[in-house]
Amino acid sequence: MATEVVGVEPEAPVSEVARLLAERRIHRVFVVKDEKVEGVITTLDLLEWLSDAYAEAKRIGNGG
Repeated sequence: MATEVVGVEPEAPVSEVARLLAERRIHRVFVVKDEKVEGVITTLDLLEWLSDAYAEAKRIGNGG
């Protein structure tokens, strides 16, 4: 059984990556540029990004 490889372009928004992970119930997508894998984004990467973004928004919202 072959496994489908899911990839995004480097410019893909975080929302697209999140949608792919959720809809396909997968834990990683490959970042592909010119048919070469440039990196991997995992669910853990997305959670870390979300946590950092929340902390930054909270910091700015509280006046520093």
